[in-house]
Amino acid sequence: GIVVTKVCPTQPVAPGQLFTFSGSVRNTGDVMLTNIVVWNNQPTPGTTVFTVASLAPGAVTTFTGSYWVPTNNCSMTDTLGVNGQSVCGVVVGNTASATCPVITTPAIVVTTACPTNPVGQGGNLTYSGTVSNAGNVTLTNIIVVNNWPFTNIVVFTVPSLAPGATTNFTGSYVVPLNCCQAWVWVVARGQGCDGVTVSDTDSRTCTVFTSPQIVVTKVCVPTLTHTNWGRPVLLRPGDLLNYSGTVSNAGNNTLMGVTVVDNQPANNTLIISFNALAPGESQTYTGSYIVPLDFCGGDTVTASGFDVCSLALVTNSMTATCPIAPHSPRIGVSK
Repeated sequence: GIVVTKVCPTQPVAPGQLFTFSGSVRNTGDVMLTNIVVWNNQPTPGTTVFTVASLAPGAVTTFTGSYWVPTNNCSMTDTLGVNGQSVCGVVVGNTASATCPVITTPAIVVTTACPTNPVGQGGNLTYSGTVSNAGNVTLTNIIVVNNWPFTNIVVFTVPSLAPGATTNFTGSYVVPLNCCQAWVWVVARGQGCDGVTVSDTDSRTCTVFTSPQIVVTKVCVPTLTHTNWGRPVLLRPGDLLNYSGTVSNAGNNTLMGVTVVDNQPANNTLIISFNALAPGESQTYTGSYIVPLDFCGGDTVTASGFDVCSLALVTNSMTATCPIAPHSPRIGVSK
């Protein structure tokens, strides 16, 4: 009879390191054994670990063996076998298995980068990134999600990633309107040994191209209806001049604190104001003033507003000349 044993190392080792185990062979029979061979199924089946020429009845001998731990292993299970032959020609054998722990440190690292050229609101922002296996064991079921502008948007998946390996990915989304800055907020997850999940987060603030712009128009109402004749006549000094127009947000950002002023009857005469004007939105306005003396019909309206992102002031002016009745210039002299 023969018996083989296996003992795991006192201190577990990590994948990629040398794994050294120990064991013993005992002659449990009553006859001398010869040509004793101990073999292992790791790293390949039938790998010879130890040989001894003979072993007397009851005798025990010890041995050690080693091999490199594969990078994908979370533990080491191997089977030792021993064969011997009695002096009488009888072949005997025995096996022993043991599962030894392996030190694993699964880790994942994700990085992100904004596009080189800023994207405008409503445009497609395409960002890039990398995901790396920073641990010592293969990661599986790797997924990268972005949490802006919505949560858990799947960006990238890969079945597995070996230790030290890195892979690239890209993601994109439409930049919301009125967005002053766009974010990239990604989370990468992967599974190590025994289903242990590791994760990493990275975020970036990406510049958004903004082009605030305001446009104002003006239309005169240069005539009034004569009460006696029932026909339109040109305005004269002292008449009420009415005008109208629109103020529009021609940019891609909301404008705040929008005002329209006229330089008649005095500079910066307020016509209309409102809190906000969204991109593409327009508002109409009307105004009036008494035609002054020495007035030839020209006046200017100015619209202004503050960009919601940069708080920069944008303005636009429109000058319109409203027809006024011809003057009758006269001069008198006396002596």
